[in-house]
Amino acid sequence: MKDIPESNPKQEIERPLSQVPSVKGSETPSLDSLSSPNYFIQKDRFTCTFFMGKEVASIHFDRLRAEIFYNGHNIRNMNLTLSQVQSLRRAGEGLHFRRQNSDLSKAYEACINKVLNP
Repeated sequence: MKDIPESNPKQEIERPLSQVPSVKGSETPSLDSLSSPNYFIQKDRFTCTFFMGKEVASIHFDRLRAEIFYNGHNIRNMNLTLSQVQSLRRAGEGLHFRRQNSDLSKAYEACINKVLNP
């Protein structure tokens, strides 16, 4: 086996990005792919990440617990802004588009309607 030289973590942090070697076969994502929402869907939950202004935001829904989290905070405990409500609705539309008439999509819509229309 080849001896792998130990690296100095401080030296690695201070190295300019242009000098950091890229991983073979990796591609730099385009800005277009980063600006559209990303969905991570499992059987009983999903997470949607997206840009909200200059910040990255996330919405997570857990069907078994019937809870929705916005940036890690349960929306039941938040005073939602109009833009946050719109993001929650758009996340549901995106989920429905990806998983039409799925139980997960229906459960998300029911949960969000229950929270927004008590």
